[in-house]
Amino acid sequence: MENEYKITPQAAPAAPVPAVVDVDGAAMIADLSSAVMSYCSMQIESVADKVKAYNAMANTSDVLAEHIGEEIPLRHVYVEVIECENPATGEKEKCPRIVLIASDGRTFQAVSRGVFGSLKQIFNIFGTPETWDFAIVIKTRRVQTRKGYYTHTLEAIGTIPDAPAPAAPPKK
Repeated sequence: MENEYKITPQAAPAAPVPAVVDVDGAAMIADLSSAVMSYCSMQIESVADKVKAYNAMANTSDVLAEHIGEEIPLRHVYVEVIECENPATGEKEKCPRIVLIASDGRTFQAVSRGVFGSLKQIFNIFGTPETWDFAIVIKTRRVQTRKGYYTHTLEAIGTIPDAPAPAAPPKK
């Protein structure tokens, strides 16, 4: 049985909400019941950075579930709390909407408590992405829960260093 949530649109907060948990100097959503509604690991310092971050969050290129077993060089993460309908009970509950941002620019979206749990574990061990000078190569796995539902988790494969900044063109 597939555990697909129905997403219910909700109003966004008027201003960014600060995160509540500090992991190696960076803030992260602690759990889905906290007052924090979003987290983004991208460093946003310019208008160009804002455009890049917005497009990664709002215009994801892929659905994570369609890439089971593929290696993804994870570089940044965006997480927001959304309201979903539980397919088993019909009740509304809070769910994590996650966007994984690969070092090559691809973005992968998932609404998954399993992926959310995997990210919390990755952040606990490696720190949060804004502290990395590498990408973590991950694979998505589809696993069955004790109740017979399916969820997704992340498996860490290794790391690859960030590409160095391109050299400035020679001066004439």
